[in-house]
Amino acid sequence: MSSSNFDLEALLRTVAIALGITLIGKAIGDIAAEKKKIATFLAGISLLLTVAVYYAWPKPTLLLAQPKTGQKIHCLRTPDGIYKCTIKGWAAGFLPGQQVLLLWVKPVNPASGGWYLQCARGSVIRSLDANGSWSGLVQIGNLDYPPHEGDIVDFAVTLAETDVANHLLSELPTVIVHGSPVGIKSDIAREAILTLQ
Repeated sequence: MSSSNFDLEALLRTVAIALGITLIGKAIGDIAAEKKKIATFLAGISLLLTVAVYYAWPKPTLLLAQPKTGQKIHCLRTPDGIYKCTIKGWAAGFLPGQQVLLLWVKPVNPASGGWYLQCARGSVIRSLDANGSWSGLVQIGNLDYPPHEGDIVDFAVTLAETDVANHLLSELPTVIVHGSPVGIKSDIAREAILTLQ
């Protein structure tokens, strides 16, 4: 079954631009005939300015830089016997205080139940620099199910609205597992290969 790549947002922008141009053209003709049609002209200008502001407004950007799909990632064993990996990336255009970054891990081989939200102590975004670069720690496995050399894992970073993140985190202390990472924007590194140290 093939999926459609129909872009409703692009269609709506095109319609808005065409409508704005039509209104301006009509208004210019009407201005010559009747001066009171200037309101139509201004409405067209307003619509075009709205579309221009929409295009100029920064859109959130997320990048998971380390690891990338298929790369090896080094995991260190902490003194309490838990393995953790450092992951890094870049984020821009989001609203601090209204949106937050979340980290997710999904064991692929051996497989597990889904995407695990990283919210345990020390397994979160640890730094977010002014230039947008961030780093975080993720936990791999636990004491009962430790990772092994060569295990395959997917990693994700998502941008979520703060109220959504707070709702997810309210489920603690239970392990939070979802069928897919939760957020309005995401970047995923698939099939990273664990190396243990």
